[in-house]
Amino acid sequence: MRICYLGDASSPHVIKFVEYFAKAGNEIYVISLRNAEYKNATVYQIPRRTPFEDINYLLNFFWLRRIIKSINPDILHAHYLTSFGLLGALVRYHPFIVAAWGTDLLITPKRGFIYKWLLKFTLKKADLIFADASFMKKELLRYGAVTEKILICPFGVNMEIFNDKDREFKERGEYGILSMRTLIKNSNIDVIIKSMKILKDNGFNVVLNITNRGPEEENLKRMTQELRLNDYINFLGFLERESIYKYFKSSDVYVSITSSDGASVTLLEAMASGIFPIVSDIPANREWIKDGANGFLVPLNDPSILADRIILALREQELRSKAAKINRALIVKKGELRKTMEFVWNQYKLLANFNKARRQAFMASQQENE
Repeated sequence: MRICYLGDASSPHVIKFVEYFAKAGNEIYVISLRNAEYKNATVYQIPRRTPFEDINYLLNFFWLRRIIKSINPDILHAHYLTSFGLLGALVRYHPFIVAAWGTDLLITPKRGFIYKWLLKFTLKKADLIFADASFMKKELLRYGAVTEKILICPFGVNMEIFNDKDREFKERGEYGILSMRTLIKNSNIDVIIKSMKILKDNGFNVVLNITNRGPEEENLKRMTQELRLNDYINFLGFLERESIYKYFKSSDVYVSITSSDGASVTLLEAMASGIFPIVSDIPANREWIKDGANGFLVPLNDPSILADRIILALREQELRSKAAKINRALIVKKGELRKTMEFVWNQYKLLANFNKARRQAFMASQQENE
């Protein structure tokens, strides 16, 4: 099958789809603003005609339509509703699938009427809509999506990599806290840093490793310095996958207190790895975490409660050990990569076959009219 992805070619989510379906023997194409090198896929980089990415999407519409027509894919699959999803909708190519990631559905439409209208347009043109959390279905319906088109499918975790069965839960001289969210206001990294101050003042020997980058990075580094936490907090930036695996294995607690989110892949990977998750009490996280059983749910803006939950998790080795077993089984059941990709593949086949039959019927009717 010939599959074309519209999305950020450097995104781990897009990479996951490309690698899986290319390995299965499909012909894969990626169209992206950012370039990336794939051994098993052809990448087309959207020309940068202006410094403004949003404008670049629209200025390259005719270029994009020509490229997609030349590829003639069996499936066009766009990732992120309000950018690449909009582009795919404008091209009017079918079968067309869009994937909602979270911010594109939960935050962007609230910026104004035009964003809501564009989202509604995209959803109307899609043949299928993938969402990674059940609660997002309600949001999609609010913007005009048809129930029959919405499918819930998390991005999936490769259990061959993240299944850390040999993890030990015992007292250690130093504990590792891991934060892996983009450094933006929605991630509330400042609250995590403030909780580290409380932990330090109470004599707990912990180190916070913050991966990723974002517009709040300098502010967060300044806060770290002002709170005299430079020896306790590491800003690691973007990490290669091998380094990410290392930090998953060496960390004891995973913290994510985003204000809004879908089913976070890093949360699912942390659960699979046996790291104890402490996450914000929002709908997407409630689908995976039962407070006090396999993790903790905490309010968005309370460093003292967050610090209290971290302390409790570090002191209770048995709690972390039981949570790891629950979480590993949960990921195998609901979020294992092979299962989620098999689900996606079945949808690809259904759409491609339906579209093929529709084309054949159209050609037959044309011949009859002649």
